Amino acid sequence: MLMRWCLVVQEYQSFTDLQFSKEKKITCIQWHPTIKGVVAVSVAEKLTFDERIDHAAKVIMTPSLILIWSFTDPIHPQVPALT
Repeated sequence: MLMRWCLVVQEYQSFTDLQFSKEKKITCIQWHPTIKGVVAVSVAEKLTFDERIDHAAKVIMTPSLILIWSFTDPIHPQVPALT
């Protein structure tokens, strides 16, 4: 008897921010270790690996942006932080 399994991934919620993350790519996502429903997302300029190497000095000097999101408000990041 042949059994087939199909794993389905369904979107639960999406986070949208047109001020801080527009035209950026996500570089890292981390859940808050103790507060449920809170996630930190770092975003950066959309560059290929080769573009990052070619413009390394600019990339290093450009501040990084970390957005703290809560499931209670998926439209507005709770704390946009420059690092």
